Amino acid sequence: MVIDNSDRPRLGDPGEWADAIPLSESLIEFLVELGWDPRADTVRLRWLRIACMHGSFIYENQRSLSIAVNAKLLKSFEEVGKRWVALAVLDSYVADREPKTRGEQSAALNSLKQEVNKVIDSILLPLGAVLLGKGESGVSESQSSRSRSIAIRQILGLVALMGGLDAIQRLCRSSYRKLVSTQSEQRDWRTLLEQQARNEGLSWRFVEEGPDHSKTFRAFIQDRRGRGAEGGGRGKKEAARSAAEQFLRRHLPAVVARETSRVSAAPALSPTVYRNPPAQHWQVLCDLRRVFELPSESEPWLCQAMTHSSWTHENRSLVSDAQQRDNGLLAHYGSFVMDALCTHEYVLRLAATNLRPNEDEARMGTPDRYFCEKLFGKLAIGGAVLLSRGQVTNPDISKADVAQAVLAVAWRYRHVGLIERRPKELHDQLGSFAPIHDGYTKLVSMSAPYNIEIDAVIYESGLEHDRYHAVDLLFDSRGHKFTLECDYYPASKTGAKTRSAAAVASLLHAYHKYPGELSDDEKKLIAYYVGRQIANSSEVAERNLQRCILQGHLGLTMLVADQVKAFQQWAKATSHLIGTITEADQRSLQRFYERCILRSRDGSLSVTASHVASFVAWLETLDPEVEVRDPAPLLSFVQFSDHSVLDKPLDLFAVVATSADKNLMSLNIEDGFDADTILLGPSQAAAITMLVDTTAKWSRPATAIDLGNAEDGALVLVHGLQEGFETSAGPLAEFLAELAPSVTCYLDRGDLLIKIAVQETRMSTDTSPIEQAALAALRSVSEAHPVMVDLHRHVPPLVQQVRRFEEAQAASKTTNRTDRYRSMAEASEALDAMSPHLGALKRIVNTLSRSEPG
Repeated sequence: MVIDNSDRPRLGDPGEWADAIPLSESLIEFLVELGWDPRADTVRLRWLRIACMHGSFIYENQRSLSIAVNAKLLKSFEEVGKRWVALAVLDSYVADREPKTRGEQSAALNSLKQEVNKVIDSILLPLGAVLLGKGESGVSESQSSRSRSIAIRQILGLVALMGGLDAIQRLCRSSYRKLVSTQSEQRDWRTLLEQQARNEGLSWRFVEEGPDHSKTFRAFIQDRRGRGAEGGGRGKKEAARSAAEQFLRRHLPAVVARETSRVSAAPALSPTVYRNPPAQHWQVLCDLRRVFELPSESEPWLCQAMTHSSWTHENRSLVSDAQQRDNGLLAHYGSFVMDALCTHEYVLRLAATNLRPNEDEARMGTPDRYFCEKLFGKLAIGGAVLLSRGQVTNPDISKADVAQAVLAVAWRYRHVGLIERRPKELHDQLGSFAPIHDGYTKLVSMSAPYNIEIDAVIYESGLEHDRYHAVDLLFDSRGHKFTLECDYYPASKTGAKTRSAAAVASLLHAYHKYPGELSDDEKKLIAYYVGRQIANSSEVAERNLQRCILQGHLGLTMLVADQVKAFQQWAKATSHLIGTITEADQRSLQRFYERCILRSRDGSLSVTASHVASFVAWLETLDPEVEVRDPAPLLSFVQFSDHSVLDKPLDLFAVVATSADKNLMSLNIEDGFDADTILLGPSQAAAITMLVDTTAKWSRPATAIDLGNAEDGALVLVHGLQEGFETSAGPLAEFLAELAPSVTCYLDRGDLLIKIAVQETRMSTDTSPIEQAALAALRSVSEAHPVMVDLHRHVPPLVQQVRRFEEAQAASKTTNRTDRYRSMAEASEALDAMSPHLGALKRIVNTLSRSEPG
């Protein structure tokens, strides 16, 4: 099990700029009543402000509010909200009714979710929750509009992403109940009357009343016996319904009593486990119960999830005795569960790492059949599905449906708990979701940044009722062509093309893990494809870099995560397959790696911008005649650190020993640990120094520092932290994570653990050109982060002048008048000396916070 889902990303602080976005107090109160308090922390409140903005509001206020997010990110929030609303409506409908078929369930859901969304809009719109541009806001607040509906779904999605899914579920369930109640009150009385009195000679008459801009209607009804009634409404249908209801209540009360007493929901189906189920079926059922932590009541439903329709036809008596059915309804249900979970996880990863995604990154899709089949494989359900004798030879047809049906059963009993606690198999599969619609689209998307065009030729084979299709994939990169002959697939033309392309994309991502198992054709494909990627890497547009990183092109996933050994494994396998590359291609590849690494490490730099901005604001309040208030967070971090570590690379022992000596902390070195052989870049050294020095400041006396080994790096463990230190040092850890991503900080009540990913900068004689390009790129970008360089250039002199200012100001209060004037003059000189450095920091803030169009 994944306990607490601890490796899920969390939405970080988007920055102080969000505080300027208006937020409805009525919305806050409403969310608190639902059970989700946006005031619980500043980050949550800032994200809620952001989610309330419609794209038109962003467009009109981009620069005035320094808005750091784009409309595409908000669109992804809307997609999360839409999916959770749809699933909540389906939950409510299935609990309320007993759908007989997949089609009935689908049609009811399509109708109900639109109506429930209208109910939700009617609840939230009067709260003034939505921020629109001037043109969009011209529509009355009480009137529903597409723009407002979009923003409301954004809010619901954001609340779900930040731990409020229970609250969203409650809102949807209450809206569903309100809708059903309203529908029951607005029965189709006219149809009922015509059914009950079809032989009574009913006649209708309608009269229009009022001016053209505000018409109303009166309906009059009478039968051949002279019985009549009338009703009114804003339209003919409403007036007719009202008149029919009055006629029934007045002249046919027994019909009304029978209709209103009818129970709308049929008794819930209570399936049981089959008599003497096959041993493997029962064993897998027990395994699924265990890994999903389901109660014994789930067993009949898991039986149903693993029952194919063909088996029910051959075993009708068994199915009838157990009150069972096939897995069609559960599979349809589970498709919505899978879609909601996948979208939730993907958007959470996206928003946690990128405030301004491009169109590719923010594109949403639904999990396809092959994605669900992978979950089937990971859950080891194979062989347990009940299939007819004819279908046993073709078990693939059931895999996706079974996986979704099992997920539906898990959702039935675990519900929102699947977000925080679930089997590792499901967790890993959700984490791998990328919203590319199919394998062919994915391959085209992978290839486009490198000017590699893909086409397909399809061949048919076999009998009319048993067609197979073969695919030739054609690659063309500016005249450099390659053709790959793929296997025959028992699928449609489109399915064959999709599956062959998906297999190629999977191969290109994982070939380095099993180089000895590759066929000659696969080796030729990899040599061609990766060779063209390298040759064209210098032409990859800036807007496509994030896509290249997220999709792991050319080993980038490993490289940007500082997993050097894994990257070297990839590089060695790749170099063996493609052979030597030209010096020009090697230089292009190095530059490409540099661009991607810098792109991955820059992100939004919202934490950095926030801290530097607060430091600038604090500096601007300094006045010789006004007492200095508490220093800004950045100053409290840097003023205790020895910035000389930025002057040159140092070994880990020297950096830690300097801090230990300065703070009177004992230093213990693990046996077998060669501390002085681990070289740190300036950013790493500065980060460790800041962390250790700040720890010493907050935890006097800190007891000791331990140095030890870690995979691909080293560990620094500081003991003796005060209670609440994690709250104080948390912002520092976030700050340094942006500037020195190879340094990871773990905070606990009693310890501070710093993990350093150390790059091996020495190259052996057999180092491949690809490794050389990557290591050169890492050295180039890790010498010091550009922001760290600027901070090093300007912050230490500022700190020195701040100390000079504080000393002069303190002296002015304890000396005679002549010395006081001299001290105040010195304080003013210190302020003047700060001026150029302060201006530089303002430029840094503007650079980090600048808004890009789009």
